[in-house]
Amino acid sequence: LALNGIGLIHFPQKLLESEFLVDLDLSHNRLFQLPSNFTVLTNLVNLNLSNNMFFDLQNVLFGIVLLEVVNFSDNFLQALPKELGECVHLKQLYVDGNPL
Repeated sequence: LALNGIGLIHFPQKLLESEFLVDLDLSHNRLFQLPSNFTVLTNLVNLNLSNNMFFDLQNVLFGIVLLEVVNFSDNFLQALPKELGECVHLKQLYVDGNPL
């Protein structure tokens, strides 16, 4: 699902009803946080959060272990989510442009 570059400031809560969502592109928006129940999207394989305003993404990936491609580039992250360690299928991780 591509919701990139549409000026989002808040995460669209309706997406949390899409339990079978596999691809989610929220890049090039103005998002700064994800809801705590983002973890219901357990079938996500590709997640693009690049070019937003995230400072912290801790605890939002808990249980989303099928991720293969994650793009956190060009945010304000000072640390990566610990939950990434549980993503045993992770093949590509993009984090450039963050003050890590």
